[in-house]
Amino acid sequence: MSLAVGTGARVADYQLLRSLGSGPRGEVHVATRPQRLPVDVDVVALRLLRALSTAETFYRAAEDLRFAVAQRSPYLLTIFEAGQQSGAFFVAMEYLPGGTLAAPTDSTRALRDVADAARGAADLHAAGLVHRGISPGNVLVAAYGAKLADPNLNHIFTPGRVLTAGGGATGLEYTDPGLLRGEPARPHHDVWALGALLHRVAAGTGLYGGRPVDGAAGLRRVLTTPPTVSAALPTALADLVHACVADPAERPTAAEVAERLDRR
Repeated sequence: MSLAVGTGARVADYQLLRSLGSGPRGEVHVATRPQRLPVDVDVVALRLLRALSTAETFYRAAEDLRFAVAQRSPYLLTIFEAGQQSGAFFVAMEYLPGGTLAAPTDSTRALRDVADAARGAADLHAAGLVHRGISPGNVLVAAYGAKLADPNLNHIFTPGRVLTAGGGATGLEYTDPGLLRGEPARPHHDVWALGALLHRVAAGTGLYGGRPVDGAAGLRRVLTTPPTVSAALPTALADLVHACVADPAERPTAAEVAERLDRR
């Protein structure tokens, strides 16, 4: 990516105000809304992907986002537009200032937020899309519920590379080992990620214990060590996590994950 993306920089006609963080998916900034954009907000969240964007990859990524937008789901972060500048792909989307599930403040509310994320995943699956990047940092919290962030597009811009969505010490923890082995992405891979997300939120630990799951050692651990569900979880939640990380044919759908969380 060849853009200068510091605070005050411009990407197309967006002015960057402050950074919201960065990871393997790229960088996210709060940016001013251009007057031409017909939405009733003052600022947007602008995601800048790290990989080079060509005409072909731009078209493929924009198509994925178009299908996601067509769902008009209340459980998916609203996407306003996608663009390209100086070989960098960017997505302008709704900005929610309430933070993410990476730092939940209310465990009961957090379980409802996981259910909303599952509903967002189900809506993507109905459009024929797989999110590929469900993790706490990609579940945005609002006063009325939670929304799942835009789908992970790294498979389009960096084909053949294993790039997990969460990054650092969390990315591998939420990635179905099947995806890491090169399986084509399917909805059941997102269900595995929902199980890992639920476990982190409800138990406070990952499916692979307390040690960071990153780097080559973390990758080996995920590929060779079965996930372990905490004995401290209530039975209903433990059973649901077990179901999410079971053999793919035995996993619930994302919609069923949400329903089971609602009934807990």
